[in-house]
Amino acid sequence: MFEARNVLRFVKGGETYVFTFDDENRINTCVLIAQFAANPELSLSWYDAAVLSKKVRETPTCEENDDATNISPCCIKPHNRHCDG
Repeated sequence: MFEARNVLRFVKGGETYVFTFDDENRINTCVLIAQFAANPELSLSWYDAAVLSKKVRETPTCEENDDATNISPCCIKPHNRHCDG
C-alpha cells in the first residue's frame, strides 16, 4: 500500500524548515508551525506561519488528486499517479 506524503520546505535566513504531512495530520502540522512561530529563538514569523499554514490547508488531498491525469507535487502513489517535485 502506498501513502501520500506532502513536503513543505521553507528557508529563511540560515534556517530551513521542512514539514512532512499527510491527509490525516494537517491540523497537527499547522499547530507545529504555530509553535515554531511562537518560539523567539527561531526566525519563523507569524506571517511566515500564516502563509505556511495556508499552503498546508490548500494542498490537495489524495481524494482530490484521484484523477490519473492530475499532476500533484505532493503525492507518492502507484503508477497511475503522476508526481513532480
